[in-house]
Amino acid sequence: MVIYRSFYEAIKDLTPNDQAKVWGAVFDYGLNEHEQELEGLPNTIFKLIKPQLDANLRKYENGQKGGRPKNLTETKAKPNHNLSETKLEPKHNLTESKPKPNENVNDNVNVNENENVNAVCFSPPSVSLVLDEFPEFRDAKRFVDFYTSKGWKVGAAPMADWRAAVRSWIEREKEKAAQLPPAQRQRVYKKAVKD
Repeated sequence: MVIYRSFYEAIKDLTPNDQAKVWGAVFDYGLNEHEQELEGLPNTIFKLIKPQLDANLRKYENGQKGGRPKNLTETKAKPNHNLSETKLEPKHNLTESKPKPNENVNDNVNVNENENVNAVCFSPPSVSLVLDEFPEFRDAKRFVDFYTSKGWKVGAAPMADWRAAVRSWIEREKEKAAQLPPAQRQRVYKKAVKD
């Protein structure tokens, strides 16, 4: 029989007389499988405890049936005499023991005429080229120096279109200037873009 803390917690708040009745009923049922007649609160608490006592008794009875026998001495593996060892016999249906050379000739030639004609290799611009394409852009030298120091990459990806990067640069400068007070705004804007 197993007594759980939950039994004690449920019974401890009862009067000493009721505690004695419940403990007596628990022990009598757990040890002798005899259910006592109780009334009131002791009967209610015993009914809550009884299913756990029943489960413990079932476990005990199932354990009495045995189980796998304990291995007192180490057993040796016994050979299985009804099986014979299969021996490999040579295959007599082979006429050649050497592998034949591969006779498949793969002369696939990629004759794809749809080459990507729009693909343009990126070449970094010079300051003069940036000024030729964007004459109003006053930060051309700073732009070229900045992206040269970055290896002409935008984040981790290589730059695909430097013209788009210049346009973005100009827009950012305009947005920064718009957030400044009017007196400073005119100076910053004139610095980034010629009138």
